[in-house]
Amino acid sequence: MADGKVVIDLEINDKSVDKKLNTADKKVDKFAKDVSQKEAKPNVDADTKKLEKKLDEASNEVESFSKEATDNAKVESSAKMDTSNFEKSAQTVKSEASAVEKAIDVDGKVDVEDKASSKLDNVKKKADDFSNENIKPPKIDPPDTDGFEEALQEMEDKVKSFGAKIAGYLAIGEAIKQGTEIGKEVYADFEDSVARVKGALGETDDQARQTAQVIKDVYEAGLGESMDRVAEAVVRIKRNLGEMDDGTLNSITQQAIILEDTFDVDMNETLRGVKGLMKNFGLTAQEAMDYIVAGTQEGLDWTDELGDNISEYSGKFSQAGYSASEYFQLLKNGSDSGAYNLDKVNDAINEVTTRLADGTIEGALGSFSSETQKTFKAWQDGKATQKDVIDSIVSDITKCDDQQKALTMSATAFGTMGEDANLTFAKALNSVGTTFDDVKGKGEAFSDETTTPMQELESKVRKVKDQLQPLGDLFYDVAGVALDNFTPLSAVILTVATALATYKE
Repeated sequence: MADGKVVIDLEINDKSVDKKLNTADKKVDKFAKDVSQKEAKPNVDADTKKLEKKLDEASNEVESFSKEATDNAKVESSAKMDTSNFEKSAQTVKSEASAVEKAIDVDGKVDVEDKASSKLDNVKKKADDFSNENIKPPKIDPPDTDGFEEALQEMEDKVKSFGAKIAGYLAIGEAIKQGTEIGKEVYADFEDSVARVKGALGETDDQARQTAQVIKDVYEAGLGESMDRVAEAVVRIKRNLGEMDDGTLNSITQQAIILEDTFDVDMNETLRGVKGLMKNFGLTAQEAMDYIVAGTQEGLDWTDELGDNISEYSGKFSQAGYSASEYFQLLKNGSDSGAYNLDKVNDAINEVTTRLADGTIEGALGSFSSETQKTFKAWQDGKATQKDVIDSIVSDITKCDDQQKALTMSATAFGTMGEDANLTFAKALNSVGTTFDDVKGKGEAFSDETTTPMQELESKVRKVKDQLQPLGDLFYDVAGVALDNFTPLSAVILTVATALATYKE
């Protein structure tokens, strides 16, 4: 079969016809031979009857295979019947019949000729009729194969559909298997987080699972290179900052990871700074993180020490009467004035508060303005803060037109920090400014602003994976059974495909 067309090439086997023709041929030939070699016998009637019998047999033979050939001529447009042998045999019958007729004439057996003539004519007529093309096996119209082809096409379509479905089922099976593997991995990561939290923080199983859920949520936000990394961050945060609600823990963790990944700010330093702000200024974890984020964005971590400086000096500033916003403003002012590093700014304030407490400034109080002396006295009486005195001293230095006198006041107040630094630095050690007056929401905005398309994509991927966590245990066996059941179908598909390929050829 080619191009989906059915061609039936049927050739009728004419061996049976040849055999019958040969038989008739031999009978006539033998009888003719016998007649030609015989001498006239007195028993003409017997010979005549014998001839009639032979001719009847020949006639019957011709009629029989004529009918058989006609009935069996089942051919299509491309089929053909080879009737040359039959026609040849028919001619032989005619020839032999003629020979019989001639032999009778020669021997002068008129009675035999008369009696046999009608029989002989009958044989010749049947042979002539069969040889005549008008009664050759009728041409049979080719069968209508459209229905057959449609049936085959329908079968082929069904096989293809079946194969597609099986392929889909196999794909689903593979997806289930892969999903189960992912689910197992996610499940294992989650359980590892639970175990890690329990071990590191001593939480109960319920508490650890609640904390692990925060870890999972942060990871699903697309942060952290792995759930283990997020778990480590959460453990650090809870160790440093203590208990907090899940929402705050989630936010602090995200912001701490972003600071480390985006600004290369060491997380441990960040957490120490947050802790210092919480402890010394009475801030919540999120409020403290807002300041850290705001300070970092303003460049206060330019020497990679913001967190450590806050941890070390925030207590001094708080005791001196600075608010968190004033503290950060002073750090910014000092840094912008050209301080060598942030530590120098903190050291300068640490030095002046120490000198206020040990009597150094009180001994040289006459070198400062009357306003500063008044403020100092108020501080001693508990009616002012060290910050108030420091601001007044810085104001004196800033307003002083005598550079030498200004340097003396700077050295008296800030010690070696004032001696080594220039007056610009000393004049900047104040909390004047509004940069940090409103930092609420800085951390959350920071998270939103630094979210990249890749992080969003990673978040979606992780959420999809995490949805497979229940498959970790529950569906592994189910997937295995499902995949096993698909195996026999592969043999069916192969068999059908092979049959279809053979059919197409």
